Amino acid sequence: FGPCQRCALANMSSIANMIKTYPSDRRFPNQNQSNHCWNKYNEWVMCLKGTDGDEDACKGVRNLALAMCPEEWTNKWDDEREDGSFGGVKYSSN
Repeated sequence: FGPCQRCALANMSSIANMIKTYPSDRRFPNQNQSNHCWNKYNEWVMCLKGTDGDEDACKGVRNLALAMCPEEWTNKWDDEREDGSFGGVKYSSN
């Protein structure tokens, strides 16, 4: 390998070390993780409520929800929260 290829391999290796799989949760033993996703997203909203909207304090919970849930769902729920039609935990930063 040349120097550029070694750098690229080292970069890919460090990126691979940063990627984590979501930890298992005994409350959700089945392969279908939709309930787990819904609960994790709502835990993030409850964190926002409990910290008066401090997104930095809730960043870890948000990242877990994003790791668990399809992006399509979280985008939909974010939009629903903005327009007041979200069926989960209610929190408005207004």
